[in-house]
Amino acid sequence: MEHEFEISQAVRTLDPWARTAFLDEDPKVIAVDFDETISDNEAGWTLVLSLLEKIGYHVVICTMRKPTEYPEDLKFLVDKGYAVFYTSRQAKQEYMAAQGIKVAIWIDDNVSAILFDNGMLPCVRLN
Repeated sequence: MEHEFEISQAVRTLDPWARTAFLDEDPKVIAVDFDETISDNEAGWTLVLSLLEKIGYHVVICTMRKPTEYPEDLKFLVDKGYAVFYTSRQAKQEYMAAQGIKVAIWIDDNVSAILFDNGMLPCVRLN
């Protein structure tokens, strides 16, 4: 049994790669982790961050470090104009929201650091 269906003109002419409306909106914020992310390849990530900004995103750096923990490691990012947020072990999403920043995209090697203080999943006791 064969099924026939007709594709509408709107769908036939749709070009998913031509979506640029988001460029007219407030830029989406991308928060990028430093330790074990940017620090793994500083030169490469510098290029990626620059590209993300060129295509319309607002890039910030968000780390669980305290501001007194080797801030010189991140100085090259500050020198390039990136805002660096030190959460002092607070969950990143909660911290950024308290700063009035809604992060749309997270780039982080430790997803639990986004949601949980100290970057640790809460312990669950199994009986």
